[in-house]
Amino acid sequence: MRQLTIFLLFLSLSSATPLTDPDRLLVANTGDHTISVSKIQPDGSLLAAEGSPFPTANSPYELLLMGDYLLACNSGTGPGSNSISSFRYEREAGRLTLVQNVPLEGQSDQDLSAINTDSKTFVVVQGKDQLARSFQLDPATGRITQRDSKRVSGAGIDDTSIYRGQPSYFLTNNTADNTISVYALDPSTAALSEVPGSPFANPEQDDIPFGLFCFGEKVYVTNTVHNSISHLRLEPATGRLTAVEVIPSGGLSPGGMGILDEPLTLFVANTGDGTIGAFDIGPEGKLTPVPGYPVPAGGAQPHEFSLQRLDSGKTVLYISTARAVTGFELEPATRRLTPLRGSPFTGFSSPFAMAH
Repeated sequence: MRQLTIFLLFLSLSSATPLTDPDRLLVANTGDHTISVSKIQPDGSLLAAEGSPFPTANSPYELLLMGDYLLACNSGTGPGSNSISSFRYEREAGRLTLVQNVPLEGQSDQDLSAINTDSKTFVVVQGKDQLARSFQLDPATGRITQRDSKRVSGAGIDDTSIYRGQPSYFLTNNTADNTISVYALDPSTAALSEVPGSPFANPEQDDIPFGLFCFGEKVYVTNTVHNSISHLRLEPATGRLTAVEVIPSGGLSPGGMGILDEPLTLFVANTGDGTIGAFDIGPEGKLTPVPGYPVPAGGAQPHEFSLQRLDSGKTVLYISTARAVTGFELEPATRRLTPLRGSPFTGFSSPFAMAH
């Protein structure tokens, strides 16, 4: 089981080159092994770039946009599975050109989860093999080199997240033993080292953790058995996790998450009932349901979020579902969602991960 990666609105990573592209939406098509690139119009509607969709080695379950390059982590089975594809990303044209495809050792029939620390360092988890591999990207060529490999202590690795600080920490949620593993990550060398006490217990007992999201010192985990959200605190000096609270998610099988910065809001994709939940993030990260939520996601099995503020002044929320990408204009003050013109957007093949 591969979990959903999350997208953070308005928080940029430290890099001389922008890591995001607010004018475009990139979507991983797991069904036909391609990546779609769309121009975001002033009203939030999507227009496919010339040549889109672009082929990749196999089923792309994760996308990382890192400066002038896009990385696709290819899962699935058969040729090209269990690999990383590096593409040069031409921002003006929205064009992808393959640089390198790197096969990963180990079983090929597994899903991959990945996260980047900055514009150079990233970590990929091979869930079935329980391996975390760190890599560095050459910003001049787009080629990638493995730096470290560690067997993750928890069982059933599903999703990943990152604490970007000094030091940085890499986190995994582990579905088989209901824990969260934490590793110190050196961005300069990409070395991984497990912190004392890891793996840490999920405060929601007898559950299956699904989504994982680290927002500063706040760590959120969605739980599929009890339909809840666990909130933990990460200690920056040590990487240790302590439980803060567990609250109902308000929907069935909560999964992927995304954050709006003003007002500070956590959005949750409820895969079981096809809805979106929303929570105010209060002092110390405590969650309070936003009135009027959950609301329909516009499609079955909602997966990942992409939230963006457009040059037109609109704030938009996109979410991948089983067959399409749905889009909404978001009113920040009330969090009211209004479907965008043309939504749900079709032309995708089992869309999953998104990047912008």
